[in-house]
Amino acid sequence: MWWSKAGAALIAILPVLAYADATIPLEITCPAVPGARQTNVQVFDGPPADGASLIADSGDMHHGTWALGYVYDSRRVVSVQCGYADGQTREIVLKSRADTCSYLIDKSGSAHLSCK
Repeated sequence: MWWSKAGAALIAILPVLAYADATIPLEITCPAVPGARQTNVQVFDGPPADGASLIADSGDMHHGTWALGYVYDSRRVVSVQCGYADGQTREIVLKSRADTCSYLIDKSGSAHLSCK
């Protein structure tokens, strides 16, 4: 009879295991800078200091998407640089794999980024 309890327990946790393996979006938020509006986002293969800025695979001045899986497949990381109206920048390193990042520039001119 112990095997029926073990089987029932396994069946009960299977949905949890399946959910745990699902891709969960990384909501990347550029940090707020007092008195400065965020105006742009750049994505890099490696650190921004290396200068390997990536061009979005699709999009225009208001929205677009980068495919990034190949960067992680090559054992490198993606970095995001957030730009502000006063010229300041902030960097975020995406150590966890993100296969795509998408940006949106809203009507106020503020930039938003979502990676998954």
